[in-house]
Amino acid sequence: MAELHRAQTRLIQAEKLSAIGQLVSGVAHELNNPLTSVLGYAQMLVRNRQVSPDVQDDLQRIATQASRAAGIVRNLLDFAREQPPAKRWISINDLLERTLALRSYELSVSNTSVIKRLEPTVPNTMADPQQMQQVFLNIILNAEQALVGHKGGGRLTVRTGVFAAPGTGEQVLRIEFSDNGPGIPGEILQRIFDPFFTTKDVGRGTGLGL
Repeated sequence: MAELHRAQTRLIQAEKLSAIGQLVSGVAHELNNPLTSVLGYAQMLVRNRQVSPDVQDDLQRIATQASRAAGIVRNLLDFAREQPPAKRWISINDLLERTLALRSYELSVSNTSVIKRLEPTVPNTMADPQQMQQVFLNIILNAEQALVGHKGGGRLTVRTGVFAAPGTGEQVLRIEFSDNGPGIPGEILQRIFDPFFTTKDVGRGTGLGL
């Protein structure tokens, strides 16, 4: 009965996360209109020859940051939007960049630096971008929380590359996340993919991430 109660509690938490996703989607849509106005007026003023060069530089900074904010909103909408699984040709490097952009502020606040070693020659691959982004985000969140809990921050390294598989020589795409945190104790390493298994406090983890 205790195990059943824990499973029900975690399912309720998962339902809360689903509701938060819907809320984020609504907020993102509301932000789109003012961001579009800010970006449009800034770009219009940049093209106005009566505006001094110094002011034009400031306006260009406004346009650049508004465009960046709009990109983050689009990224949030893409992530929150419920879609049937569908594979297509994607750039893993671009997907990693977009996922890291979603957490850039929180990573900075949590004193976690990100080192990107993204091999530019990595070819596109066939995958579901929504599912891949969710995998990346869960791993990044796990690393961030472990680093903050261990020593108040740290370093997360994200690396991509291509190597030849032993024996067959086939080209294999490798995506690697590593950090300088405490690591996973050997006695629980075999359980990290078990549904609802978590070492986090109640309310901080559902055990569904990996």
